[in-house]
Amino acid sequence: MKNKLLLSSALVGSMISAGSALAQTTVSGSLDLHYRAQKHDLNAGFNSNEGLGRETQLNIANKGKLNNGWDYVAGFSLEFDGNQRNPVIGTQTADAYATVSSSISSGAAASATATGLTVAVTGTVSLAAASQATEANSISNENIYIDFINPSSGTTITVGVDHIQNITTSVVPQVIGDTIDNVAVGMGARGTNTMGANPKESAGFGIIQAIPAAGLTASAWYAPNNSDFGVRDQYNANGATTGIRNSAYEIGVVGANTAGVKGLSLRYFFNKEEASTSALTDIKGKTYGIAYQTGPFGIGAQKHTQNRTTGNGTTDADLTTKTFGLTYAASQNVTLGLVQLRTDIEGATVSKEKITSLQVGYNLGPVAVVLAHSKGDDINAVAGQDITETALRLSTRF
Repeated sequence: MKNKLLLSSALVGSMISAGSALAQTTVSGSLDLHYRAQKHDLNAGFNSNEGLGRETQLNIANKGKLNNGWDYVAGFSLEFDGNQRNPVIGTQTADAYATVSSSISSGAAASATATGLTVAVTGTVSLAAASQATEANSISNENIYIDFINPSSGTTITVGVDHIQNITTSVVPQVIGDTIDNVAVGMGARGTNTMGANPKESAGFGIIQAIPAAGLTASAWYAPNNSDFGVRDQYNANGATTGIRNSAYEIGVVGANTAGVKGLSLRYFFNKEEASTSALTDIKGKTYGIAYQTGPFGIGAQKHTQNRTTGNGTTDADLTTKTFGLTYAASQNVTLGLVQLRTDIEGATVSKEKITSLQVGYNLGPVAVVLAHSKGDDINAVAGQDITETALRLSTRF
């Protein structure tokens, strides 16, 4: 087996090296540090809390010419996030929320169930915590791709994970980035769950077509197993594994300076995953938005809709989030922004959730500083669960 592997590696290596002289490799990255202070009106015992979060990403890319005249770009990213602190024992490890495994220690009938680190046992069993996690699913499933580009037609064929244009991004002008990610997620808001099948997070392949005359870029993506970022190279296909979800697809169009109108941006995406079992319904997501930038002013609106309020629902119940944003560049280095998220939850007792965020950004050249003060009303569809947050974010790219 060892000789076979060496032979295979040598053969593949000789095939690739023929074009290496035409390639160019680049390394880039990003670093974000985020301080947040929150006040919860209904969180007994934790009415106020504060802390720091972090996200760092390293990007490695290689580009060049293929021997058929096409271009190619290949790369991957490594993302290093902070770990969630374990609320039970106060530790901060990669497996803070790992389940507990159980084994039978005698001939007597026994069973064990576990949620987090709270264990209920019937019978005689021995228990052991799950092994330390490696964070593989958070570090190594970022922006992995090989793109084959026809420069004459503007066509790109892409294979990988988390690389193609997709439903999760927003066309609305915002100072802090996407307020859904950078404010609503930290509040635990329901509006963060409106991306439908979201297959861009799954291993797959797709096509991107530039339409320069219209200022549009169209795309289509197919994931054979949704919510699967790929097994090891020589393992069985995940489709043969019990519990794997069905395939999913996403189509979309993004416009910049659309139809020749300078400053006009558009966005539309639709995705769908067929139901994995007869007990579920298909899951679908859709978004469309428009924005316009003129001089120092930017304004825009976008709507995300998902047809189920939970990931394992059996009936349709639309969950819709609307984002409205307005920005003003007060000077070369200072930008002001006002963003509002409105979420409607069909069939819920409390059917409205609202987040309003006032944002100020300051450009220090290589470092950007953003201050945001946000107010959430009836967060996660809980009446009176209002959250006030003040956040400071430092961002740099290199």
